[in-house]
Amino acid sequence: MITLFRNLMVIGLAINIAYASLTPHVFLTSSLNWQQIPGMPVGAKIAIIDGNPYGQDAFVVRVKLPPNYSMPIHNHPVDQYYTILSGTYYLGIGNERDPKNSLVLPQGSFIKIPALLPHYGWTKTETILQIHGIGPHGLEYNKNRDQLNNTILP
Repeated sequence: MITLFRNLMVIGLAINIAYASLTPHVFLTSSLNWQQIPGMPVGAKIAIIDGNPYGQDAFVVRVKLPPNYSMPIHNHPVDQYYTILSGTYYLGIGNERDPKNSLVLPQGSFIKIPALLPHYGWTKTETILQIHGIGPHGLEYNKNRDQLNNTILP
């Protein structure tokens, strides 16, 4: 009887330990810590939701872009998955800006941007993106950073 009780206690402890690692990771919008994104034109802010974008694991971040914001042509070393949470994001693909062939991504849209794909984006209103992927995240501009083009496309 004592052995049975002891075995049940060990099983119960193992289950508690397993469930402790399954605790949900909850973030409320009101608790996000927005910070300027280093290396990007002024105005872009980031809030890390989960993980470390610069580490080797999965990450989730939110990026807040102000109205009339323009992102230069760049690429990332890893695949990125964007969900547009609010606003509209305009996304161009390639090494030259071409607004006629750009994508219009309204709230609720999703897009996967493959690693090393040159792209650029802009906003007309405040836009919030949720981006997730597997790190390490990075950003490389396709042109000299002194030549950042902050012109808003039609």
